[in-house]
Amino acid sequence: MPMPSRIRPTLLASALLLATASVSASDPQQPRTIIVMDGSGSMWGQIDGRPKLEIARETVADVVGKLPANQTLGLIAYGHRRKGDCKDIELIVPPAPGTSGKVLNAVNDMRFLGMTPLSEAVRQAAQALRHTEQAATVVLVTDGLETCNLDPCAMANELEKSGVNFTAHVIGFGLTKDEGAKVACLATNTGGRYLQASDGAGLSAALRQAVSEPAPAKPAATLSAPASAPMGSQVAIKWTGPAGKLDTVAIVEQVDGKPTTHDYVYVKDGNPLTLTMPGEPGAYILQYRHQDQTVIATRPIQASQAQAALKAPDVAQAGSAVVIQWTGPNASLDNIQIAEQGSDSYITYTYLGSDSRQVELTMPDQPGNYELRYVFRDRETIATRPIRVVGKP
Repeated sequence: MPMPSRIRPTLLASALLLATASVSASDPQQPRTIIVMDGSGSMWGQIDGRPKLEIARETVADVVGKLPANQTLGLIAYGHRRKGDCKDIELIVPPAPGTSGKVLNAVNDMRFLGMTPLSEAVRQAAQALRHTEQAATVVLVTDGLETCNLDPCAMANELEKSGVNFTAHVIGFGLTKDEGAKVACLATNTGGRYLQASDGAGLSAALRQAVSEPAPAKPAATLSAPASAPMGSQVAIKWTGPAGKLDTVAIVEQVDGKPTTHDYVYVKDGNPLTLTMPGEPGAYILQYRHQDQTVIATRPIQASQAQAALKAPDVAQAGSAVVIQWTGPNASLDNIQIAEQGSDSYITYTYLGSDSRQVELTMPDQPGNYELRYVFRDRETIATRPIRVVGKP
């Protein structure tokens, strides 16, 4: 049975206020908010004789009109410009203080045409809020399910792991119970709330729970580490935090907006902890993950180019054992090779891993010009030294 249109705006307004009303612009620790608005063609569907898009516009007008003048707010819309295009996602109003009027005008100007790429739209909203650096809240308003081949539940897990106090609230606008269950994980997996109404009593119960029982605060943690360290090196990380059984500290990289974990260790293993820097220079992020799931602290760290050097005789006899002194990152799988100069292959090698800083290699039986190579993680040559092999006297 369709729900009267007078109830729908109440649900939508209350849910939006859930994410925004408690945010004080004078408190920089409070999360900033982006509304993700469904602009798909299904918003022309009617509830009690009125298009859902009209109800949505009225509700947004009611909500933004009651926000503080300096509230930080933004708007992303999807499906509002082109039909059949899963890339039709637009950050219409970047999050900033005092944007309520811009958000209202943008919603009033929206067309409702296309697909429902809601998972990617939530991801882009999180990125616009710099969710890996500070608290962020996204409010998704949708009257349909994902139509662009992404998994909302997997997206929620990804954002929860990569974000600092990231929360998504989802408003199922006219969805059935079964439909709502397919997008509710975007909220529940990030500590947010899914709001859906099937009758007046259910609406009242949902709103009471949402307003009077706010999500529990995430525990606090800190990370202390050098600003940079050579790639492949061991870095010591001091931490404070809840020290839960499954709490971890990890080093991750953002690749196309997705976190890739390079190394991690359980906090129960000590303080400070030791992590291995990634094998490529660049910018990375240290994360404290509560229960190995929720990111509650981050710290940037830079992987610098590793320095390596080789010391050995200029000339050696064929078949002889030569002592090679080395300096380098001594990362897992680091090795020293001997190869013909200009060759892409090697003749022999030995792994490092000890603290002696010297190894022995047996020279080739054939005289000629060769080179010694320090190979980082058995992938990249980061130091070379020529050596000439001569025949036995």
